Amino acid sequence: MECRFCYGLHFEEVFGQHLIDGEILKDISDHLTSKSPTFYPFVLSFHGGVGTGKSYVAKLIVEAIYPELGVKSSNVHLFLPSLHFSNNKEFSSPTKLVEWIKEKMTYHPRSVFIFDEFDHLPTSIIHAIKFGINYQRGSKDRVNARRAIFILISGIGTDKINQFVYDSILNRNKREDISRNDFDDIDNYWRF
Repeated sequence: MECRFCYGLHFEEVFGQHLIDGEILKDISDHLTSKSPTFYPFVLSFHGGVGTGKSYVAKLIVEAIYPELGVKSSNVHLFLPSLHFSNNKEFSSPTKLVEWIKEKMTYHPRSVFIFDEFDHLPTSIIHAIKFGINYQRGSKDRVNARRAIFILISGIGTDKINQFVYDSILNRNKREDISRNDFDDIDNYWRF
């Protein structure tokens, strides 16, 4: 399958976020064009403070994959804790969320699930999302998680990120010299 995504995403629109360019663009393109994807969906985890472009980058990714409708596509599912997971809401039950995710991956294998403010979700919902990410098709169902994308947006590690960048600047290092590997300890802190 020719991937429109390969040509549709331009990170030049995002100022100062060199870490999303290059490797991530290649990783997403590889996932979308692979003839034999892994058994699991592709997961992106964006960390940082308010206003750093995490949600904007997620929107750019979705618009590149689904240029006609972007986030309004029936294949794109955006979740906010206060809107979708508080008491008496449709997904207040983790079981309902798991079944819903499985259904979406069955009928729309290229579904994109965006969980904004991931760090504000109840633990039970995080476990349900984890189940959706780690779900492998059983012999009796038709769920195919291989083509799905999960984007997790959170403020986890913001203080550590800010401190690392500040220290780098004090040491006269260029911002562009910072790599994704410099933040592995932050990602490992909450990895599930």
